[in-house]
Amino acid sequence: MAWIRKRTGVDGRPQYQACYRDGRDQIATAGTFTSKKDAAKAGHEAEVLLRQGRMGAAQLGRRTFTFYVNEIWFPNHVLEPSTREGYRYTIDKHLMPQLGPLTMSNIFPPHTRYRVTARVPPGVSPRGSRHTTPASHPNHNPPTTAAAPELRGHLTGPDSRRGAAPAGA
Repeated sequence: MAWIRKRTGVDGRPQYQACYRDGRDQIATAGTFTSKKDAAKAGHEAEVLLRQGRMGAAQLGRRTFTFYVNEIWFPNHVLEPSTREGYRYTIDKHLMPQLGPLTMSNIFPPHTRYRVTARVPPGVSPRGSRHTTPASHPNHNPPTTAAAPELRGHLTGPDSRRGAAPAGA
């Protein structure tokens, strides 16, 4: 349940701070207002967002996806060098063009779900999609149906084991 803290502003007038408990049970604020009514409304809205799983640090919501990834998340994410390189490529190629300019507060699960499902060909699991090439891709080489060539010579047949004596010897 949100509550209101009365404070005195620099000009001596009363101000009201909307407080609530965040997901880690820490005291968080939804802002400071000049009226109790506005503070109560902001506190209630913050709790609703928290219950919906859409609440984070207020200042983080104003940051762009590009800033968050490059300055906050990626530098502090412990990865093996080859994994880091793969993540960087995937982020730059597939996420930054669409999500980069958006603020974090404007990115919702449907945005990310769409990005993932748009990359997965029908009938392929998301994990398997990393190893497939869509048929519409210009470099797609469909498999040929030609039969494998028949192998002939002394390395085929029952005597093909190393050290076996050739037939008739």
